[in-house]
Amino acid sequence: MAESNQSAVKEREKKSEGVSHEERLMIAGQIKDMIVEKYGEQAKMIALCGSTVRGEDTQFSDMEMMVILKGQQKAKDVSFLYGENYMHVEMLSEDDLMKKIGQVNLNWPFVVGTFHNIKILAGDSSMIDEVKKAAEALPEEKFASAIQEGVLSLFENVGKIKAAKLKGRNELANLDTLIYRLALKVGLIVSLMNRAPIFGSSYKAFDSLYGLPKLPENFEKDAKLIIASENPDEKTRYALDLFESFLKFAKEQGVEIESYSSAQELKMLAENF
Repeated sequence: MAESNQSAVKEREKKSEGVSHEERLMIAGQIKDMIVEKYGEQAKMIALCGSTVRGEDTQFSDMEMMVILKGQQKAKDVSFLYGENYMHVEMLSEDDLMKKIGQVNLNWPFVVGTFHNIKILAGDSSMIDEVKKAAEALPEEKFASAIQEGVLSLFENVGKIKAAKLKGRNELANLDTLIYRLALKVGLIVSLMNRAPIFGSSYKAFDSLYGLPKLPENFEKDAKLIIASENPDEKTRYALDLFESFLKFAKEQGVEIESYSSAQELKMLAENF
């Protein structure tokens, strides 16, 4: 019984060591072979995505793959654990992929960004160019609508930060997350204004924004101050500075921000329902 317990502990310790970069590539290769065997030429593209491609993965990172099937052929996504590491294979038909590219929302920069940071394991690399062309061809109205909705929702993020500050010490642990969400949403809206992709996770995603042609004043400075600061009061101040700077920039870009201040004015909303 003691030997059995020791064996279980050793197995658990081995699992908790994670998966190396080389192992992750090996796993991706095995998955690719399985998909090719099952779908053959119907698999238009099989690719590795995310931190493994960027070389930013650690032994505890997940692994992301994408499979594009020709035409309208559909298949379910596959998720599994390798040891204690999460692995995910997204299965998409060509048609569903193009629909996804055409849905302009706050997640759009990440969706398109996947194709700017991808390693083809099998199939046709022309899929990457098709996605980029489809993204470039989208009408400006789709972006304007997503930007407008995103800007209004920023006020919810700011309200939560201010509320957390009022509640004091009990909310400090939550404050960092709230500030990150505000900063990321600002970054996503800026990305939409530039029709640009984003890649990377957490604050690393900001690296793909700093060189964009349209940016709020002091955007890079404010973002880096937020990332570097460990003081809750300072971090909050930098986040609100980023927000105010972005609002000024958004208005300069033609974004209309309406606010009602009385019950009489609120009646003007009736036509929107």
